[in-house]
Amino acid sequence: MIYHVIDKKTWDKEKENNSFGQSEIKQYGFIHSSNLKGLYKIIDRFTAEIENYLVLIIDESQLIDRIVYEEKDKEKLFPHFYELIDIKHIIEIITLAEFLKK
Repeated sequence: MIYHVIDKKTWDKEKENNSFGQSEIKQYGFIHSSNLKGLYKIIDRFTAEIENYLVLIIDESQLIDRIVYEEKDKEKLFPHFYELIDIKHIIEIITLAEFLKK
């Protein structure tokens, strides 16, 4: 599985297009994502406003050829997407608070 943290307002706008990532591609050139281990390493960035974020759980099996694993530093590889992701590849959406309780 691949995980993407997104704020609720952005998700509400982007899901209407049946895809997501527009704002991140525009800002960064790609969509930030992570594996489970990587998510736990970056999750504290979002906990101050935990109620404003969702975790999108993405089935990467349909997207393998579109995932680019890139280094954040020499020890961490993060999956990035350079094109929009169709929402049909999202298998679960939960709040960040719910995710942290698992």
